[in-house]
Amino acid sequence: MTAGPTDRARPDHPLTIVYAIHDAFRRDTARFMAAIGEQRAAQRPGVRAGWERFKRYLALHHAAEAAALWPALRIEPARAGGGVAPLTALVRERERLCSLALGISTALAGRDESHLRCYGEDFCTSLLVHLDQEETEVFPMALAVLSPAKWQAYMKEQSRRVRRDGSALYYPWLLDGAPESTRRYVLNLLSPAARLAFHTIWSPRYRRSALSVRY
Repeated sequence: MTAGPTDRARPDHPLTIVYAIHDAFRRDTARFMAAIGEQRAAQRPGVRAGWERFKRYLALHHAAEAAALWPALRIEPARAGGGVAPLTALVRERERLCSLALGISTALAGRDESHLRCYGEDFCTSLLVHLDQEETEVFPMALAVLSPAKWQAYMKEQSRRVRRDGSALYYPWLLDGAPESTRRYVLNLLSPAARLAFHTIWSPRYRRSALSVRY
């Protein structure tokens, strides 16, 4: 396990779960950058497996935003001081991230070290900027202009996609290295049965598989 990010868990703040998700992406970004800086990174099954998991959960997060957050914000341009320009920029950045992710997957499939490093470094740098811009520009605007019901609809869409994809794999990944208060906050969102499964089955299984699905 790596050291956790700065503790930003606040039970009364609607962005706490979003911060947890973003910090998980930042953690994987750091791990991936370290991995592709080593020799024969494209040859290592753990790098390929870790990348596929990283890419999968980033796509899930972006899909939830596209389904429930961006449409809600676009119908409130008059109330949003910055208008829809920040959203348009983020959508373009996300399209570029998708293109870079495809380049990484292709490089890993072909075991191409130089292209892996090139696409990987560009992807990681771009993703970190993207996450920062969401947190500083878009999410504050969303909280200011969206009703609690619309914000909750976005949170529910995220949770629905997680459940469909598989909570048993997602939550141990999300909380890997997270501060204790963030772990408590996220786990309290789960049902008692799911929390028990997390502690007794999901998390131990994640730790056992860490060597084969890690950078």
